Amino acid sequence: MQAQFLVAVINSNIGKQQIKPITQGVAQKKVSLGRFSLVAVPLPTLEEQHEICVRLINVSKEIDAQSVAVEHSLKQSAAQRKNILKAAFAGQLVPQDPNDEPASVLLDRIRSERTSRNSQGTCKSARKAKVMA
Repeated sequence: MQAQFLVAVINSNIGKQQIKPITQGVAQKKVSLGRFSLVAVPLPTLEEQHEICVRLINVSKEIDAQSVAVEHSLKQSAAQRKNILKAAFAGQLVPQDPNDEPASVLLDRIRSERTSRNSQGTCKSARKAKVMA
């Protein structure tokens, strides 16, 4: 049996399911080989073992390449999101209407409207308090 194949079997889901109950609650130094005698290990021919190992190596390489591509894409997405927000706040996403008031004027108008609403609200509250009394 090829050692690389045995490692693949042990690291598979079926292998882990068989080994987990054997090793639970046991210090690593006290695990004896006798405990593993009941672990079922498939035994294909040496050629099949070799082919399985080659395929696993190739799939692992593909997975690693895809992980790198995903990480790269996530970084690009974050940068793109940042650039879109920057462009949006700079007013670069849509054509600007020259008749629109500047943001500073709009913010001043909103502040003054809030101030007038707050001052009217306190007057109404005072009136309600008088009516209730």
